[in-house]
Amino acid sequence: MVEDTTTASKYLIVGDIGGTNCRLQMVNLSKSNEIILSQKQATKETPTFHDAINGLIEKSGITRDHIVGAVIGIAGPVFGGTIVFQQMIAHWCPLREPEIAQKTGLKRVVMLNDFVANGYGVIGLQESELVPVFKPENLEWFDDSVKLVLGVGTGLGGCQLTRQPSKVAGELGNYHVNSSEPGMTRFTHYEDIHREYEKFLNLEKGIKDRDDA
Repeated sequence: MVEDTTTASKYLIVGDIGGTNCRLQMVNLSKSNEIILSQKQATKETPTFHDAINGLIEKSGITRDHIVGAVIGIAGPVFGGTIVFQQMIAHWCPLREPEIAQKTGLKRVVMLNDFVANGYGVIGLQESELVPVFKPENLEWFDDSVKLVLGVGTGLGGCQLTRQPSKVAGELGNYHVNSSEPGMTRFTHYEDIHREYEKFLNLEKGIKDRDDA
C-alpha cells in the first residue's frame, strides 16, 4: 500500500511485540488514528527489530519526514528506554530507543512494557465496552481506585493501575500505570493431566520449559 503523502498528514508507528509475534501498524494521526497498514511476522524469524520497522515503512510508501515516531509495547522489563535482555527475543537484545531510532531513521522511538501499554488502553475503555463477570449488589463498598490488568501470552503479563488524588475538589483523580513483569515461570504440575499436557508440548510441539532448554 502506498499512502498519499502530498498532504500534511502525520503518521505514527505502533507495535505489540511478544516472544511469538511482532505486530506493527501505521496509524494516520490526521484521520482520527486510522490504521492504514498492519504487519505481522514471527518474532524469532525476524533478524532485528529495526528490520521489522523498516519493512513496514517501505510497504507503506510513507516518507520518514511524515512519521512522528514509534510507540512500541514490548514484552519485557523496560528501564530508561532500554531492554537489556528478554528470554524470548534474546537475538534482538539489548534494545535501546536511540539506536532503534537511528537505524530506522525515525525522529523518536518510545518503548513501553506491553502491559503498561495495555493498562493505558484499559483507562480509555468506555462503559459499553466492558463485560462484568461480577457485579456486587451493594455498590457502597465498591472501590475502583486500584485495578489489576493480567493476560496470558507467551508469558504472564500484568500491571497495576492506581488512582491518584485529584487536585480539584469533587473530581476523580487520574490513574497511574505501575509497570510489572511477572514473567515466565516453570509449568506447575497439579494433576496427571498437567503432566500429559507438558509431554504433549515437548514431544508434539517441540516446546520445552525454559529451565530445561
